[in-house]
Amino acid sequence: LMEGLSSSVITSGTPSAQCVTVAAAKSALAERKAILGSIESELALAKADVSSIKV
Repeated sequence: LMEGLSSSVITSGTPSAQCVTVAAAKSALAERKAILGSIESELALAKADVSSIKV
């Protein structure tokens, strides 16, 4: 699937297609960062719970 995607972008070669691909990649990155951020906050909460249990 990925090979087909990259080859189609290369063969089309139009700036608009590349812009769409870049935009899609940026939105995917933003989603990953958001997911990572929520995971980090959950980890921080879990650590706080553990420390409160220890006390």
